Amino acid sequence: KKFSTGRVGGRSPTPPPKKEMKINFKLPSWLVPLSIFLIGFKVFVQILFGGFGGGGNSNFVYYESSVYQTQTMLDDGKVETSRKESIKTNAPSLLNERQLLKQS
Repeated sequence: KKFSTGRVGGRSPTPPPKKEMKINFKLPSWLVPLSIFLIGFKVFVQILFGGFGGGGNSNFVYYESSVYQTQTMLDDGKVETSRKESIKTNAPSLLNERQLLKQS
């Protein structure tokens, strides 16, 4: 007699479960509290001494001045001058000093 090893219907057998690779790595118990303290201290220092990122250095002074001037000769021979000034700074006291110098 011949025997068949094939199935005829029914549920298929469940495959064997996959083996999970377990990593047995533990952090030292003192490392987590220390890292929390250091991160908290860094945030505190950043808040106390100048915020987060760009512009934290209060000794930096930004000053930009530009002048755009055009001269046009009119039909009657007169020259018309147009002048535009632009000033940008993070130290408003510089603007006051410049205006005083300009008036004198």
